[in-house]
Amino acid sequence: MTKRAPAPSWREFERVVAMIEEGAAPRGATVRSPDRIRDLTTGELREVDASVRFRLGTVDILITVECQRRSRKANDMWIEQLATKRLKIGAAKTIAVSARGFTKAARITAAHNGIELRTLSEVTPTDVEDWFLPGAVAHAIPSTENMGCAVRFEGSSDYVGVPDPWLACFFHDWVQSPFPAATLWAFHEMAHPRRFAALPRDGSVTRVQFDLDATDTDLIPAPMAASQGVSCLEIELDGMRRPVADVRISADVSIHVISIDSTEGVHHAYEGTDGNLAQHARFKGEAFDLPVTFDHFATPGGQSVIAEFPSGARLSLGWKDNVLPGQVERRTCAFCDARPAVGPSNVLPDFLVPRGLSAKEWFLCADCSSKFEEWDDYVEDVWRHLPTDLTGMLHGAFGVGGVDGTLVKSWLLSVLWRMGASQALSTVDLGADAAVLRSLLKGDDLQRSERYPVVCVALSSDGERVGFFFPPQWSDGDGQRVLSVVLEGVLFNFGVGMDAADCAELVTGDEWIFPILDWRKVDFLVDAALKARTEKEKGRMHS
Repeated sequence: MTKRAPAPSWREFERVVAMIEEGAAPRGATVRSPDRIRDLTTGELREVDASVRFRLGTVDILITVECQRRSRKANDMWIEQLATKRLKIGAAKTIAVSARGFTKAARITAAHNGIELRTLSEVTPTDVEDWFLPGAVAHAIPSTENMGCAVRFEGSSDYVGVPDPWLACFFHDWVQSPFPAATLWAFHEMAHPRRFAALPRDGSVTRVQFDLDATDTDLIPAPMAASQGVSCLEIELDGMRRPVADVRISADVSIHVISIDSTEGVHHAYEGTDGNLAQHARFKGEAFDLPVTFDHFATPGGQSVIAEFPSGARLSLGWKDNVLPGQVERRTCAFCDARPAVGPSNVLPDFLVPRGLSAKEWFLCADCSSKFEEWDDYVEDVWRHLPTDLTGMLHGAFGVGGVDGTLVKSWLLSVLWRMGASQALSTVDLGADAAVLRSLLKGDDLQRSERYPVVCVALSSDGERVGFFFPPQWSDGDGQRVLSVVLEGVLFNFGVGMDAADCAELVTGDEWIFPILDWRKVDFLVDAALKARTEKEKGRMHS
């Protein structure tokens, strides 16, 4: 088999831009890259790097996209050329995209000629830590086999089987007809992208069935379908076409989870004149024993992922979760070892995770998840009393009083245990201490938790408490292991297996004490900042 040559860098640039615009386009829009559009003056075909077509009411809208990937800013002359071209091909709008930004003159000319400006710039993994959870992202890709279909006609309670789900026997005004039942299956996923979210993530097969109302406007997810009026779904069987009332469609579905390290790949920021518009990240992975490219897009309207295979086939995943292989459902609850895990539970409490992200995995049963949620809710109320202004604090520390110290200590140890139980945070290996912590959290003499002292340090910058997140990492102190993680600007130092006899008690009977420390005095944070700065400077030199 002949191996396809990699696309030139300028073409990859255009493809990324086209995919980002596709993700931001109205539902039902058609995006082509490249495209050829007829010149209204000369009648000749003119090539554009990408086009976006959609219908607004009764009007067809055309938007063109033009790209320039050069080592200098795009200039005024290029914008003038695009303005003339836009008028000659009848585009409602032209979007000009540069890899290096635009000159002042170019920006002025664009504003006077209906040209939207965008900059697509490559950024380092360090710059995109808030796009994903630290570590990786998991994709859940459904595999479908043994599809079956049956239809019910109006006035009948019986279903009639469709002999072949790939037989083109259905007709509908909004779809190029005839089309097979497999197309209805795909349409249902478009309208309900999380329909498989509750299925096991361990590769096991589940028989799934959907009963579809043939008159539902969501049956065919066409743009503005409701405004077009209800159109009848028909089927042709035995040479006779009849209207359909309901469709029953089923298949064997297995979910395959693929995790990707978010520190790898290529990342882009897509910016307009008013700031950041979208983010893009591209990763290489493997699915179904084939190499696959994953393109992630995040816009104000949501997130999407497209998987592209060597054949050129593209699969829209529809949904993803910002967690690692912890998405794989466990057979039993990791805490009680009795009941099965029934849904995603918090590894880290929501109030400590960066906004827009979620640290959930399938590892707890409903009862155990509820227990941890009660602790999380209590500490969240306490957390609201942590000051942000740290100037004038006596003795370089502050305390939050009126707390239940035993409950707070239980919560702290629960965070440590949950990170150790997480499949996403694979570096947090607690070893034999995991079983000891679980026993303590079940109520077996919490006083023994002196072996697990926890010091919570409020990190400051110029007198203000910082608000950043930094993933867990291990260090050694006098031969003892310490797990450090920064959550909402507080450095949690968990002493694993340590004897707390000589340690200050920072969670007393009714007070939680927080020492204050400038973040620039924390070695691993300074090292990470210096590394990020070095990588950014190397990136500038390379460009």
